[in-house]
Amino acid sequence: MSTAEETHQCEVELQLSKYDFYEDLSEIKQKLHETRSRLSPMRVIKEKSLMISALGLLVGFVVGNRDRVQR
Repeated sequence: MSTAEETHQCEVELQLSKYDFYEDLSEIKQKLHETRSRLSPMRVIKEKSLMISALGLLVGFVVGNRDRVQR
């Protein structure tokens, strides 16, 4: 194989590697976006609003009863 052919082969491989890199980068960006939206505080609050309310009620009940018991 001549030097020109080797050079051309290396350039082709480089272009294919670049394409693969940008494809992988695009997938990573998409997964990052999905993960951020899944873990956003507003989404967690919306999905767990009943549990958060129940926990708040329980904490209020415990604190209220603790004051009553100490008197």
